[in-house]
Amino acid sequence: PASVGRSQNSVHILPHDMTSAAGVLAPVLDRLDRDVADVQVLLVAPDPDAAISLARAASSLPQARGVRIIPASSARRATRLLRARPAHGVIGAPTELLELVRTSVLKLEHVRALVLAWVDEIVDDTASREALEAVLAEVPKEAARTVIASRPTAEVEQLIERYARRARRSGDTVTDATATPIRYVSTSAWARLPTLQRVLDELDPDLAAVFTRSDATERELRELLESLGHPGDDT
Repeated sequence: PASVGRSQNSVHILPHDMTSAAGVLAPVLDRLDRDVADVQVLLVAPDPDAAISLARAASSLPQARGVRIIPASSARRATRLLRARPAHGVIGAPTELLELVRTSVLKLEHVRALVLAWVDEIVDDTASREALEAVLAEVPKEAARTVIASRPTAEVEQLIERYARRARRSGDTVTDATATPIRYVSTSAWARLPTLQRVLDELDPDLAAVFTRSDATERELRELLESLGHPGDDT
C-alpha cells in the first residue's frame, strides 16, 4: 500500500494473514522517530498469539531497523521489559494494554500511529471491546489510525466512524455479482508444497492458477509442478 500522511487514517480489509499485515505496517513504521525513546506506535491485536505474530511480521521489515517493539503477550512480562528499556512501540490485546495503561507503565501521549489489527475479532468480544474503548480514549486525537479487518461488519463500521473518520479504504470494494462458494484448506508454511500436491490430486482440475508472494517460492512451486507432470509452459 502507498504510504499515508502523518494525520491520515486508513482502513484495510485483509484476511488474517501476517504477510498481508506486514505490508500495511511498513508505512506505519516509517513515521517513527528512532531517536525518540517514547512509545510512538500502538498496535492492538485480537489476542496474545496474534500480538506475537504481528511483532514477528513487523521485525522482518526493513523499516523496523532501529525500532524496538514489545509484544505484550502478558502485562507482567511487558511491564518488566518496558521498565528495563524504552520501546518505540507496543503490540498487545486490549485487556493487556489496558492493564499497562492503568498501572502507568504504558504512556500513550506521544503515540503518533495507532493500528487496530483484525478489529472485527476484537469487537465481537464484549470484554475486548470495552478494554479497546478505554485504551483508545488515551490515544492522542492527532495520531494516524490504521484499521485492519477481515470482515466489514456493522460493528467495524461503527468503530471506524467513531475513531477513524474519513479513512482511505483498501480491499473492501462492493460488487453486485453473485457470490461464488469457496473451499479452502489451511496449512503451515513448511507443509504448503505437499498440501498443494494433495489438493491437485483430489480436485484434478483442467486449469489451475497458483499464486505466490516471492521468487523463491515460485521456484519451489515450479519444481513441484514439473515433478507432477506439468513441464515448461504447462506449469
